[in-house]
Amino acid sequence: MKKYTFTFIDDVDKLVEFRKYLRENKITKIAMDFEGEHNLHSYGEKLCLIQIFDGEKYFLMDPLKIEDIEISKTLENSKITKYMYSAESDKSLIYKQYGIKLKNVLDLKTLVDVLNFENKGLDGIINSLFGIENKFKTKYQKHNWQKRPIDENAITYALDDVNYLFKIYDVLIEKIIREDKINELLITVINNEYDYEKMRKATIFKKKEFNDLNENNKKEFMRIYEIREFYAKKLNLPPHNLIENSILFEIANNKINVNTLKFNKKISKDFCKEIIRKIQNKIN
Repeated sequence: MKKYTFTFIDDVDKLVEFRKYLRENKITKIAMDFEGEHNLHSYGEKLCLIQIFDGEKYFLMDPLKIEDIEISKTLENSKITKYMYSAESDKSLIYKQYGIKLKNVLDLKTLVDVLNFENKGLDGIINSLFGIENKFKTKYQKHNWQKRPIDENAITYALDDVNYLFKIYDVLIEKIIREDKINELLITVINNEYDYEKMRKATIFKKKEFNDLNENNKKEFMRIYEIREFYAKKLNLPPHNLIENSILFEIANNKINVNTLKFNKKISKDFCKEIIRKIQNKIN
């Protein structure tokens, strides 16, 4: 793996210096990406790392150690264009956590959408354009980005995601011009404008299993889901580690006796009994 030289920003003073660096060097564009926790190792979603490349220097920002207001000031800067890739989930995360709307984002996925690429993921595009394969994608897809210190190879993986963004833009915009697709690009940008105010369904409610439930069972499922969310948050556990999604559907379909539920050994017997009692009260 390539090793990067980077500046680690883990306190307010360093972050203020970074903003000063951007101003004094009249930097108007940065490549940016995020790493976060998404209900895999603890409850909820949270921003864990911000990777930035200005074309010359690399920066890693640690939002777990910096006050939210200072992170917000940095991300809200409307004078700097942020080159990102498939930024919808990142925008959603930032809006939910900080209540801010990312401004001046150039989502390179929009350029890819008007071109005929078979694999539209970032790794697929890097491989298609530059013949570079990411052999560590699977290893770090479910990495715990809350851990400190951050593993050296995980840092390299994270910085790889911003290393190619400017090059990708240069190649793709040239291809779009050559194929006379500028107008198509503009229409795509307009149609893909991100709606921050739109209520977004949890992924589980988009599953076929949920859609196949009758109306009564859907209501029952949602009540059970809310109980799981409450206790997962209380115990700081990923919800699926408390009760698996498949089990929720079986309960809603009356295919399993709630009393037979088995929980993680780390959860106290009192909590287990309380959860079972709450579910029984909701479905009876």
